[in-house]
This record gives sequence, C-alpha cells and structure tokens, in this order.
Amino acid sequence: MERNPLLAGHCDSVSELATETGRLLLLSEHELDRLAQAAELHDIGKVAIPDTILNKPGPLDPDEWTFIHQHTVIGERILASAPALINVGALVRSTHERWEGNGYPDGLAGDQIRSAPESSRSATPSTP
Repeated sequence: MERNPLLAGHCDSVSELATETGRLLLLSEHELDRLAQAAELHDIGKVAIPDTILNKPGPLDPDEWTFIHQHTVIGERILASAPALINVGALVRSTHERWEGNGYPDGLAGDQIRSAPESSRSATPSTP
C-alpha cells in the first residue's frame, strides 16, 4: 500500500469477490477465511518487481513479462516465512492459473488447480 495507494481498494474488492464466490461454492468458514486472506495478499510478490516494470507506460517485453509472472511464486515464498500463512501462500501462488491451463506460474489446468493447498501442496515453495 505504501508503494501504490490504490492497491488497498483493489485488494478489498478482490477479497470480497473471492469470498462471495467461495460462499456460492459452499466453502467452510475456515476455507472462506483462508480464501479472503489469499485474496487480500494475492499481489504481495509484486514488492519484488521493480517499479520500472510495474509502472511502465507501454507494453512489457518478454523478459519483463517473465519477471511479472514470478510475482505469485515470490508471494508464496514471502508468506511461507510466516508459518500461519503457508497455506495462504499456496493459494496466492495459484491466483493466475487458468482452468484451460494457460495461466502461470505452473500452467495447471482444471482440477490440478488446488483449492485446498494444505492437503495437496508442500509447505516449502519451489521455483519453476
């Protein structure tokens, strides 16, 4: 929020949308809480992305996109440093995966995109 004051509103909106979607999917209160935390923190990895890339006025080049595509992995690593947020970090890592498999960082598709990371992902983040 210090680097980008508009981020607070964005994170709040994403959290509200994610929580409402989770309710429609009949997630438990525990799952909804974890989902809301992940939504609020989904862009935390962008703290490691240079402002010259984040604020670039024109299109990003392929190397810059590669850097941007790492923000979810970086976010997972940051959150893994706090034991209470390890499972939230796994959700943050998957925030840009897409059902058809064209997302990032892992190119997961369909049911490979996990909604319950504590049972299906390791606690130690890996790099692609």
